[in-house]
Amino acid sequence: MKDKRYTVNWSRSVKALTITLSIIFVLTELFLLIASFNFTDDWHDRAWCLFTFIVILSVSAYTMALTPLSISLTPAELILYRPIGKKMFPIDCIQHIDVYNEEAGIRIFGSGGFWGFVGLFYSKQLGKHSAYVGDYHEAFYIILNSGKKVVLSCENRDFIISSITKRNAPNSPKQPTN
Repeated sequence: MKDKRYTVNWSRSVKALTITLSIIFVLTELFLLIASFNFTDDWHDRAWCLFTFIVILSVSAYTMALTPLSISLTPAELILYRPIGKKMFPIDCIQHIDVYNEEAGIRIFGSGGFWGFVGLFYSKQLGKHSAYVGDYHEAFYIILNSGKKVVLSCENRDFIISSITKRNAPNSPKQPTN
């Protein structure tokens, strides 16, 4: 049986920022290509234009590859799907799960809205934590047995929270509650 996937929705600000920055990056990339081959014969200038082109393209691709797409809940794991790869959190390793009630907090490293909120953040509620969030109004957090804290978001977060809470309750059967 295939597990249901819950979509990671984007907030208006994430949509606006991603669209705006994508347009700016594409226009910048086009300008750099045109400038490096039409406006200069100096190989130093061309090298800098091409280097800048590669850096912008790489950062955009890397950020896009980490963006959260959906979440599924299996009998054994909470799975975060991304364009490249997935991140799995074993249910037995989730010590606590609850609604996340803050905004992004302070970004330590990562993306603060371009293709979502992805990276390392600091907030009053959790302290230092990882985030894979599209919309903070749908966010929840997990604390793993290792002490690692992760903020995630998806549609129907309340179902995810209640399912994991029931599975991790003492003497509860570790079966899906769909």
